[in-house]
Amino acid sequence: MNSIAAQELEKAAANGDADAQYKLGNYYANGRNPTKDQKLCKSALWPWPPNANNQCEATDKGEAIKWYRKSAEQGYPDAQYNLGLCYACGFGVSKDDVEAVKWYRNAVEQGHSDAQYELGECYLFGNGVVHDSNAAVEWCHKAAKQGHTEAQNTLGRYYENGIGVEENLNKAAKWFRKAAEQKRREAQTVQPVTTASLRSPKIAVGFSETERTIFRFAKNTFFKGAKIAQIIIVAIIILTIVYLIHRFGPGTDYGFWRP
Repeated sequence: MNSIAAQELEKAAANGDADAQYKLGNYYANGRNPTKDQKLCKSALWPWPPNANNQCEATDKGEAIKWYRKSAEQGYPDAQYNLGLCYACGFGVSKDDVEAVKWYRNAVEQGHSDAQYELGECYLFGNGVVHDSNAAVEWCHKAAKQGHTEAQNTLGRYYENGIGVEENLNKAAKWFRKAAEQKRREAQTVQPVTTASLRSPKIAVGFSETERTIFRFAKNTFFKGAKIAQIIIVAIIILTIVYLIHRFGPGTDYGFWRP
């Protein structure tokens, strides 16, 4: 995008063109770089891993948010997704997972695959919503069916480790293969920087045994451990009540129920 094109874009955006507003948001999010009018720059939202060769710096986050919001409020799904991602990452706004989920939901109503995947991640980790493995799988599956590479890979992990679904290595292998095939197709053409992988800097199509072990450990401690923690908390509360009744109840020197 040259300076003249940028001026024309600003005029169209000011006149209420939702597509122009979305693209103008991208333009500002990428540091007004005239050669970068694609989706959000990776380093702008999630600067990991550090890349000394990446000169993309978001120098006007406020303007980016302003135009994303204008476009999103008109129902433009890409802008709704980007705005949700900004809230999820604290880019130009205070980090707010609930607000992020709100905008993801608006985008998924129009079948936006990136938003479907991110909404699934929110359910998986309980960001802005109550943790729900089944819902995480449901939204991940919707995105995977649309050819979303990272969703396909993640769905494979769910089946491999029995997260939100019954463990099924055949289905895991199926989705890993789909992710690999999709990745190969993407490599054959030059693609703009996408925001789908901002949560994860690497889209893997397979995992080493060490990675599988780490993932299984995380699953067991996070998902199963959460239930155990709830039981322990309830037990502590009950024991505390019993102790208080025994220590301060009727018939004791400190009984507060005595007349």
